[in-house]
Amino acid sequence: MKTKKKAKKKASKKARKPKPKALRSLDDLKECPWNPREISPKALNGLKESIARLGDISGIVWNRRSGHLVCGHARLRAMREEHGDGVELKVDGDEAWVVLPDGERFRVRIVDWDEPVERLANVTANNPHITGEFTEDVAAIMDQIAADDADLFDRIGLGDLQVDLDALLKVPAGAGGKELGEDIGGEARKVKCPDCGCEFET
Repeated sequence: MKTKKKAKKKASKKARKPKPKALRSLDDLKECPWNPREISPKALNGLKESIARLGDISGIVWNRRSGHLVCGHARLRAMREEHGDGVELKVDGDEAWVVLPDGERFRVRIVDWDEPVERLANVTANNPHITGEFTEDVAAIMDQIAADDADLFDRIGLGDLQVDLDALLKVPAGAGGKELGEDIGGEARKVKCPDCGCEFET
């Protein structure tokens, strides 16, 4: 009898598993409703200009004209330090991927740029003024992530980000019921996060 009950419970759990979404058009790439980031019109215009001039420079980008990495230096270094000789490069014509020992693949975008464009792309890829900023909603999401896996939370550097956000969003003891981000006294000022480079008004 117990076995039947267990079997029913397992079956009901399987039945409740959400069906994977199909990806058929751009409309299926829906924005996450709880994404704790927002981007200002000025930053968005800068990002549009970057995409128009340089394309996607968020991953690993290699310039065939100079033989240099343009973007992805830290990402590639982290992979090599973690996996050593287990990291491989697979090339198929003008397509290339960095492949990890478990088979995970990271596309390498190959470009053909002169030196001025290479410099422009390298700096633009790390420009915090064309990225979004955290909203106050991030506080609750960070708490959820920490509750899910406190160990990983610290190993992945979110503990340090939490300290920065606590200071930037101002939640001091005895604040008299002030909400996150509400001014506790004095004039508002901008503070830059040392990890992500984002600016916050405090």
